[in-house]
Amino acid sequence: MSQGTVDTIPFESVSPVFHVLNVATALAFYCESLGFALAWKWGEPATQASVCRGRVSISLALDPRKAGTGEAYIEVGGIDDYHSELATRGVALGEVADRPYGMRDSAVTDRNGNRIVFGQAITR
Repeated sequence: MSQGTVDTIPFESVSPVFHVLNVATALAFYCESLGFALAWKWGEPATQASVCRGRVSISLALDPRKAGTGEAYIEVGGIDDYHSELATRGVALGEVADRPYGMRDSAVTDRNGNRIVFGQAITR
């Protein structure tokens, strides 16, 4: 594949898969606590689902053996506002701070142990 081809193919989004102990409980956390919306769910009771916010989606899959092993870094515009939004919802948050790698970010761990860092590029 030529370099020219790589530069002309736009990548639009990514959807990490987080394994969880209970899909319904995970959906409640992502929707009520993190402000995501239900995109879809499959099964009754649900064994897979997806939540979205803006152009970001996260898939949730029932798998107790792998629960809590996921990690994702999600870039947001307005990290301080989002951090405040989560704080008002009572979400346990890491400190929002400028990092030496050029991002201002804060980490959240869901009820299954999956870790998400929400961050924004530092502009100087």
